[in-house]
Amino acid sequence: MVRLVKQTPFSYAVTALSVALLVYISAAGDATMTTDALIAVVLAVSGLVLSQAGGLMKTESEPQEREAVSAAPWVVIDLLVIFSLNYFVPRVPLSLVSLIGSNLNVGIAFQVLEAVAEEQFFRGFFLNFFLSRVDPYTAIVADGALFGVYHFFVYGYSPNLIVLVMMAGMVLAYSDWRLGNIDASMIAHVLNNLF
Repeated sequence: MVRLVKQTPFSYAVTALSVALLVYISAAGDATMTTDALIAVVLAVSGLVLSQAGGLMKTESEPQEREAVSAAPWVVIDLLVIFSLNYFVPRVPLSLVSLIGSNLNVGIAFQVLEAVAEEQFFRGFFLNFFLSRVDPYTAIVADGALFGVYHFFVYGYSPNLIVLVMMAGMVLAYSDWRLGNIDASMIAHVLNNLF
């Protein structure tokens, strides 16, 4: 039986909150940030809808195949690896500092929304899509590679940056696969975007 990454009440609540952040960003931010936030919400909702339509949606109410594992150690591992990678590669251009402008709250809201949306789409949908078709390690590499390709379109061509993002995507996918849900990657991704 294929071991898919599940949604939890936490992941649903954070996703709902991130969709609500679109309203705040559209009211308090500029037109460009509102458009970017709308794209992020479409990404998050698409991840949920595609997972449901493809029969890849696994929720906490289904029987667990293994013992529950705490997300905390995986969040720490994710952050240590990502922060280590960030040490060797210059900070990405969409860091919080570049988004602050005149409104810190809008910049923070956008970073949270973006991280949650990407996790729903890449780990919530694509990781499960790959897990249902290939072995777990190939699925993790494929998910990380796709995450890197997506960021190529976001950040432009920078080989170092694309490798960093691919590796970070693989680490997030691996921790979610080991943990069995997307909570750790959501938390780690939000914290990475904020700091």
